[in-house]
Amino acid sequence: MAADIYELPNGLGTYDLALITIGVLNWMPDLTEFFRAVAGLLKNGGTLVIYETHPMLEMFEPEGEAPFDLVHNYFESEPIEVPELIVYDGATDKKSGAVGYWLIHPLGEIITSISAAGLRIAALTEYAHSNREPEYDKYEEWDVAMPMSYTLVA
Repeated sequence: MAADIYELPNGLGTYDLALITIGVLNWMPDLTEFFRAVAGLLKNGGTLVIYETHPMLEMFEPEGEAPFDLVHNYFESEPIEVPELIVYDGATDKKSGAVGYWLIHPLGEIITSISAAGLRIAALTEYAHSNREPEYDKYEEWDVAMPMSYTLVA
């Protein structure tokens, strides 16, 4: 079943756990409405777990000419155009001809949106390891540590 998260059909039920992982939030233009939809799918006392790329990592382009230079603004509010279709079906070749839009959501926006959706934050843990593609591993061996991923429980 496929559905627009912002216009979910009735009768989907409620669940004990919602899991959001790598790359989900960056496709969402309205985080507050996204988390309201997620909260609506949780049973009373249900848990949201997010294991995601830290927005700090979105500032870098690991395959760029200068992979350790900051390329994107952490507070960028305009979508970043992605000139190829990104697929999650295990295919290794990127599809051309389609355009997508990637959004950088600062951690404060993510936390505020979760709270605005009526969820209570129980824990936030940041990690100095990447949960992204292998080309991001180079930042783990950098001389300075930065947050690269996080787990949030609400």
